[in-house]
Amino acid sequence: MYLKQIQARFPTPLKFIAIGCLGVITNLSVFTVVNLVSTVLIASTFAFLISVTQNFVLHGIVTWSREFRDIKRFKTYIPFVTGYLFGGCITILSSHSLHEYFFFSPPFAQITGIGLATVLNYFVSYFVLGKH
Repeated sequence: MYLKQIQARFPTPLKFIAIGCLGVITNLSVFTVVNLVSTVLIASTFAFLISVTQNFVLHGIVTWSREFRDIKRFKTYIPFVTGYLFGGCITILSSHSLHEYFFFSPPFAQITGIGLATVLNYFVSYFVLGKH
């Protein structure tokens, strides 16, 4: 019942923003924990995979609820992840580079990488994929 109220009250753009914010929080949390026992590159990669999977599931429940109930919907996981790969690669490579070559602290390198990926994803979506 509560989920139906969320789906009805919030427009789709707000759902995407909320899920994206939760993805960033998850990414940073997973990154911080994994980075305690691993390198920045491995932690960033693992954090990306976990947060994208979370975004897929949350979009399925909140944004695409009717279509998501069908098990065939899970076949769209690979295209969904593929759509996020550009930003993921930017995040992973920039956080690794900022940490290794510019001596940023690992969390700050990850936050900067996420920010850079967000800006670049916006421009790619707007100028390349859009009709502008």
